[in-house]
Amino acid sequence: MLEPIFGELSLRQILLALSIPVVFIGLACLFHIFLVRAARGLAQKTKTKLGDAIISALEKPVVVTLVVTGLYLSVRFLPLEAVLYSYLSKGLYITLCLLGIYAVAALVYALGVDIKILGDTKPIRQWDVMGELRKRLKKAFDEEGIEIPWPHTKVYFGNLPPYIRGNKASGT
Repeated sequence: MLEPIFGELSLRQILLALSIPVVFIGLACLFHIFLVRAARGLAQKTKTKLGDAIISALEKPVVVTLVVTGLYLSVRFLPLEAVLYSYLSKGLYITLCLLGIYAVAALVYALGVDIKILGDTKPIRQWDVMGELRKRLKKAFDEEGIEIPWPHTKVYFGNLPPYIRGNKASGT
């Protein structure tokens, strides 16, 4: 009954390989149902929206990461041809890495974190490199429709606007 079906793969190996992603999909559902709900309940007890932002930023990447991890382990479990195994394994590994980058980017966006880029250059070339880096970043941001904010200062001559005057009078 458990004789090889597809080359050297037995029915047992195929069923076990298919059960691994199913288990990880179940884990993803449990994560979503229990942990996310519990975390949202804790976040609602705080005065800030920071907890909500972190949960919203990480919820989807963690669920997808669990599912892709199940697929990755399933592929690693099967005794596939070396070339096919290499392609599938690398593709799923790259997907996991990209999901990690997405999770970090979502956190950066949710938290409003500044990103600092450090690097080494030859002496006196740092200004050229910095200018080129800023030019490329600006071009990429423009292509994606990302606006770069800058600090604003409003100067009022004479009377303050009523909405500000009201806050000053109430002491808030």
